[in-house]
Amino acid sequence: MAAASRRPRRAAPPRAGALDAAADDDSPHMPVALLLAQARLAALEDFRAFASELNSAPLLGGGGFDLPRALAHVARFANPSYEPDEAAGLVASLARAVAQRAEAMAGAQREQDAPSEAAHPENVPSSEARASEDAARRLLALVSVMEEAGFAVNHADPYDPSNTYIDSLLDRRLGTPRSLALLWLAVSRASGLPLAPWSHPGDGVLLKLQLPAGAGGALLADPSNPGSLLLLPDAEDDAPEPDGAPAHWHGAGGSESWSDSMRLRESKLGGFGVKVLGPAAAAELQPMPLRRLLGYALMDAKKTYLMTGLMEEALGIIRYMRALEPWSAGDLRDEGLVLYALGRHQEAYVPLATYLEAAGPGASDAAEISRVVALLESMREGSGGAGGSGGSGGAMEA
Repeated sequence: MAAASRRPRRAAPPRAGALDAAADDDSPHMPVALLLAQARLAALEDFRAFASELNSAPLLGGGGFDLPRALAHVARFANPSYEPDEAAGLVASLARAVAQRAEAMAGAQREQDAPSEAAHPENVPSSEARASEDAARRLLALVSVMEEAGFAVNHADPYDPSNTYIDSLLDRRLGTPRSLALLWLAVSRASGLPLAPWSHPGDGVLLKLQLPAGAGGALLADPSNPGSLLLLPDAEDDAPEPDGAPAHWHGAGGSESWSDSMRLRESKLGGFGVKVLGPAAAAELQPMPLRRLLGYALMDAKKTYLMTGLMEEALGIIRYMRALEPWSAGDLRDEGLVLYALGRHQEAYVPLATYLEAAGPGASDAAEISRVVALLESMREGSGGAGGSGGSGGAMEA
């Protein structure tokens, strides 16, 4: 989560009002809290089934990863009646707008270039340059559509868990850097634009468009700051200007690829600023698996619930995180600690003991977790193995 100077307000609990459709005709007087618990369990099981399908997806490319569906399943934790098809439809609508914008931009550029290219055939760009222009144009179309739609980071209320969920994001146009990046990725994929998430220091996420070979490198868009694009040069074409130097500072330098990419950067990027990343800034960028980005977005919601004392909600999100990455020792530990905080001691013992076994005595928190496990063991022995308190009470039984 991005840091904020003011104290977070207590987060609103998941939207129980969305449960109207979940009421069973056979039990019209069922308490809303129980309906919410049942609906959350059903949503969690659906997400677990979906997450199990992702094991065959490539780590970086995310092939086979239905991102709108994944985001809709996450949103169902707070809004259990939300339908995945609704998210897919809204993403498809944005993708059509991107495609239409890109085509309009291409038509305007062809009309502008036609007289010059007819009079000076030597100015006709190479096929590589045209491919670069087309790719960059589609990225610019995505940037302009998303910016005009008003999608932005919720700086006014960064601790609102609704920032994470796609139904709220599409409705309010406010999110976190990570939830915005996920939405941009969903729209870009639906429009045929191959972007990949890359991390940089902090919570930021950049979306990378690799330009065709010989075009000078890759373009990076920042969903949190859509007004500026970054150019990541190919290593062999890197130039000595300082980090963040405007792209037009580069000369062709005798390089044919730089000459082609210069036309792209100077003539085809419209009113968008373009900055070149030098070696120091580029070294801080790391490719991010799509599943990890989704996990980080869930972590934003988990932190918010923990900070505001909504422990049942934090537990639910942790179980979504474990469904996504069941091998995560940290999530296993957090599940046990939240269960312990809720007084559900019998349930807390197994995840904490398993974490200790997996993490080993060298873990930085091994001594602290060992003390909690020893206390839970004494409770189990004192109750004759029944497991202490809280074995069946909670809204998010798994």
